Amino acid sequence: MRNALAILAYSYGIFIVVASLAKFVIHVFPDGVPNSDKYAHAAAYMVFVIIWGAYLNSKTSEESKVGFVKQLVKAFFIAVVLGVFMEFAQWGLTSYRQFDVLDMLANTLGAALGLLIMRLSIKYLVLIKKVGIRFFK
Repeated sequence: MRNALAILAYSYGIFIVVASLAKFVIHVFPDGVPNSDKYAHAAAYMVFVIIWGAYLNSKTSEESKVGFVKQLVKAFFIAVVLGVFMEFAQWGLTSYRQFDVLDMLANTLGAALGLLIMRLSIKYLVLIKKVGIRFFK
C-alpha cells in the first residue's frame, strides 16, 4: 500500500506543479461561477493534503492519533509551502501566469479543509491501520 500511496502522492504533486506552470487553463467550473479558479485552487490543495497525509502516515510505524496528526500537519505545511512557491514561480518563471495572493489564500484554505477532513476521519483511519486492512495487494 505504501508504494501505491507514494506513486499517488508524488504524481499528484507533479500534477500541481504542471497545472500551476502550464500555459493551458483547466476550466473546472462553468464560466458563470465568480472566482471559480479559487475554488479549483482550494480543491486541489485539499486533495493534496488528504493524499500526502495518508502517504506520510503509511511511512510511520506509529499507530496512534497523535502520530497521525503529526503526519497531517506535515502534509499541511508541505501544501502551504508548495502553494506559496508555485505563486512565486508563476511570477518569476512564466510570462503568461501571474502572482496572486488570493490564490495563495485559496491554496491554504483548501489545505486546511483537507487537514480538517482527515482530522475528523482520524479514528477510522487509525483503526484501519491497527487492524491492518489492505486496500492494495
